[in-house]
This record gives sequence, structure tokens and C-alpha cells, in this order.
Amino acid sequence: MNTASQYWKLIKLTASGRSQTQELPEVRSFLGESFPELIEMTNLSIQRQLMAIARPSGNSTSTQANRYAELSLRCFISKQIEMTCVQLEMQFGELHGVRRSELLPLVLDDDGRVWQEISSEIGYRSVARQILDTFDPERASLATWTTRLVKHHRELNTFLLECGVYLLSDWAILNDTLPTKLRRVLSGTQPLTEPEIQTALSMLDAYHGVYRRDRLIARQSGAKGQCPEPTEAQLNEMGERLGIGPASRVMRELRTIADRLRSYRIAVRTGRIKTLSIHGKGDEDSREMSLAAPNLEESESDRAAEDFVQHYRYAFSEALEKAIQTAITDRVQTLKAPKNQDYLMAMRLFHQEGLSMTAIAANVGLAAQFQVTRLLKLKELRESVRHKMIALLKHYVKEQASAFVTLEQLESLDSKIETALIEQVDLLMSEDAAQAQSPKNYGKGSRFAKMLCQQLDRIAL
Repeated sequence: MNTASQYWKLIKLTASGRSQTQELPEVRSFLGESFPELIEMTNLSIQRQLMAIARPSGNSTSTQANRYAELSLRCFISKQIEMTCVQLEMQFGELHGVRRSELLPLVLDDDGRVWQEISSEIGYRSVARQILDTFDPERASLATWTTRLVKHHRELNTFLLECGVYLLSDWAILNDTLPTKLRRVLSGTQPLTEPEIQTALSMLDAYHGVYRRDRLIARQSGAKGQCPEPTEAQLNEMGERLGIGPASRVMRELRTIADRLRSYRIAVRTGRIKTLSIHGKGDEDSREMSLAAPNLEESESDRAAEDFVQHYRYAFSEALEKAIQTAITDRVQTLKAPKNQDYLMAMRLFHQEGLSMTAIAANVGLAAQFQVTRLLKLKELRESVRHKMIALLKHYVKEQASAFVTLEQLESLDSKIETALIEQVDLLMSEDAAQAQSPKNYGKGSRFAKMLCQQLDRIAL
């Protein structure tokens, strides 16, 4: 069931900046004739059929039906834009002073005219048009896509930042923060002692080890959506890794770290980042710490990277899977029989069974431990996977990021995005190298380890 009127009632702004509803009788008549069972249809079904009419395949001439279908979808979009702004007001109004009357003018700019009539107006591209031009009914509902793009609207986000609102949840911020970044934040703009920094880094490491693992498993099972709050079981596991408890303390410590990161990101994006002078005073000084300027310059690349990991994080898992599969296959093909079979067996014994190199040597007919090391070449395997992952991810980002940034912006961010990807992949490789020092529980460790074990299961001896 759906609220059918949202497909023929356009929400638009008055001259005073207030929203008002305008019924479009011609669109209502069109819908009544084209969809007699409109009230009984699902939104997804309506949207798919309207998109097929509004954007017919081929180079057919625009018709009245095309225009009415397009207007109908824009009516729906306008309602979703209004609802998103109302939700933001309810969420942040009391504490941060966010008002829908200030948000709506930033994103509700569709006046109801058919776009063909205004195509000659250079540079005009309403938010509704951006949403509809990038909408794919096979990938998401129009309500979800509208909410997503409104919350990523640059001017709206700039306004929210001025109000002290940064839309990512604590768990998304922690999930996407690298240890090197956390250290820079805590030692630069919000200076802590080295023991305090080490404690925070340990907390983040435990969070990543548990939360990212479960997040990846959920993704592989088809789960989508934003980063949920960690469960009590996850918090307890983090506490066990850290040697602290109870779960409430772990939650409190994680929120403290997330608050520091959120404050930093807001300060960077609003240009109000606080620095310390070389004298250690809190007032601004022309001789500020050298970390401040690079952080300011990173704001655009940070934003692009955040969009990437929020909406295309599953690509990382796919790139890891493909890179490992290719690297193992390449290694097998370089070895002659029966050594290629010895290689696969040794890989399984080490990564899945957790046997030592000495024990593996006896199983595959080698005389010494160093011969197994030479056969496996784990360091070379990681390096091969690393190069392949970076190439795959960079290509994926360039291909998909057009929904969030312009081609010019993407080109200007090219080297910074590559640097961010290299840092993320290198972290994965270093985690695996550390895990490989204790092969007994290897398959229960990093994402790399789990994916490697899965790929070994798929390759026949």
C-alpha cells in the first residue's frame, strides 16, 4: 500500500521560504488513466513503471506522458525531501538549533516547471533533478535514494556543520578511522599524553577487530544499511581483548574517542580547527604546530573517502577476494607438478590447520622449515594481493564516485584517494603479517585470513 497523493502533490517553497503543497491535476489524471490500481500498488512498482515512461529506451521524442511521469516522480521526491528535513529538525533541533525552515531552501528548489522548458538556463540543475538523474530503481527505492542524496548535499552539510552537526554515527566514524589518523588527531589538535594515546589506539584496534569482522560477515549475508550500535556481546569481546570491563565501560570509552574525532572533523570542515602555539598556550598564534595546515588541506579528500567507505565498502571485500584468488592462482601456475599440489597443501596446513613450518615440511616431503618458507612465499603473496587490491579499488572508486563528486573534483582528489586506499590496504597486510606469527588461530583472525581460507577451500587439490 502507498499514499497515492504523494505522486501528484508537489511540495514547493513560497516566496517567504515556507513549504506548501500544490496539487497537479493533470498529473493526477495521467496516473488515474495509466495506473487504475494505483492505491493497491507498491511504491517500488509505481516508481519502476514511472521511470520506464519518463526515461524510455532509445531516442524517442518526448511526449506528454514522459513529462507527467517525470513530474509525478518529482512530486514524490519533494515529499521525501521535506520529510528528511523534518527528521533532521526533530533529531538536532533542540540541542543544535536546526530548523526545517533553514534546511528546506537549500534542497527544495523544484518549482514544478517541466525541465525541457528550462534546459536553456545554463547551470540550473535542481536537487530533484540530480536525484532523479542518478536514480536506479533496481538498486534502491526512491525514498532511500532521496534521503541519501539530501544528507550528502554539500550546502546542507555545510549548514549542519555550522550548527555543530556531523551526520555520521559514532560507529561509522570509528569504523572508518585508521589508527594513524587517530594518532594525528589526538597528538595534534587535541593533545593527550602518550599513554592516553596508546590506550585510545588499543580501544580502536579492539573495535576494528570485532566490529569490522562482524560487519563484513553481515555484508556477505546481504545485510545493508548504516553502522548499527555494537551489541553487548561485541562490547564484551572487545573488553576481553583489552582486559577491561564491563561492557558499559567499553561503550563509554568508545564514545569518548568518537566524540573527539567528531569534534575534529567538524572543526576541520568549518575552518575552526584549534591549534596550540609553540609556547603550549590555547590561544591562536602565527607559529602553530605543523600538523594543523595539512589537516585543513585534507578536508576535501576526507569527505570523498568517507562517502566511498560509507556507500561502497563492500567493494573492499570484493577486491580482497578477487586479489587473493588471482594471487594464489598465479603462484600455482608458476609451479610445476607435483610442487603446485605441495604448495596448496602447505597453504592449507598453515592457514587452516595452524601447523608449524616444521610440521608442514614432514607432511609435504620437505627436509627443513626454510624450504616450506621458500615454497609458501607469504611475504610475496601479500605484496601481490596488495598491488592487485589497490588497482581494483582505485578503478572502482573512479567508476562509482560520480554519484558524489564531479569529474573535475575526482581528478583533483586522485592522488589523495590513492594514498588513502594504500594506507587502508597496508593496514590489512600488516594485520595479517602479525596474525601469521601465531598460525594456530590464523583463520579466526583478520579479514585477509578469513578470505584466504575461503579461497583455499574453493581450489581443488
